[in-house]
Amino acid sequence: MVDFGKRIPQGMQETEMRAAGSGSRSTESKPMPTSPATPNGGVKAEGWEERKAPDLMQWNGVGDYVEGLLAEVCLVEITDKETNHKKRVMQYIVQEKDRTVKLLGSADINQKLSLKDQGSMVRITYTGNSKTVQKNNNPMREFQILVKPPGRVGTKFSDGTELTDEDMI
Repeated sequence: MVDFGKRIPQGMQETEMRAAGSGSRSTESKPMPTSPATPNGGVKAEGWEERKAPDLMQWNGVGDYVEGLLAEVCLVEITDKETNHKKRVMQYIVQEKDRTVKLLGSADINQKLSLKDQGSMVRITYTGNSKTVQKNNNPMREFQILVKPPGRVGTKFSDGTELTDEDMI
């Protein structure tokens, strides 16, 4: 097993370290295959496709919404900026027509969506702040959640376009 905490002794080559028993299965040093660089400076090999992290949904104003396939529901750990405490929260990943977005569960969203909704078409619309529910002087954000379970009249967006395999993550 390679110990990344050790330095290669001065004058000894990496291939000699491997031959000396550093855990590598091969004593030959083989160069990594390369391909033409992509415009962003990365290397893209033929047959490979780049995966990007989902965009974080920002609820900037009443009426903001996300609509698409609820692709994933999972727990993630976040750190509170003010207290530096870590806490686990629900994260929802929605595949829209042209992008993938993630959103953190709020008290309202978590009451209306669950793991059983994964695979359903959803439309989550920010409707405003609660006038009655507050925590630490912050009003709870409220959402309208519409769910179309799989197999109900196809998998279509509200504008009538259909979700295809090419749209998937």
